[in-house]
Amino acid sequence: MSDAEMAVAGLAVAALAFWARRTDVMSWPGTTNITLGAITVLLAVVERVHGIDPLASFWIVLLVGIAVAIFALWSVLYRPSAQIAAGARRRDLQYPVV
Repeated sequence: MSDAEMAVAGLAVAALAFWARRTDVMSWPGTTNITLGAITVLLAVVERVHGIDPLASFWIVLLVGIAVAIFALWSVLYRPSAQIAAGARRRDLQYPVV
């Protein structure tokens, strides 16, 4: 995977996580996936500028991809009751994630 492809993939992960975060009951899976997308873009930039060992790059991209899939699946499968969801939304409004 080239640096440009890795950067595009990281941007796509972050954009799709941001889009999915709007309808999530809890915002932490989307926020985590946005962060993981940013890590992927950062890895592509660092690899382009300094060069990183291909084996280390492989493992970072693999583990980020696995984590993105787990958190995305978590946000799809975990749907708490309406009362719990309302409390979570109130906490998110009181302490917004920047």
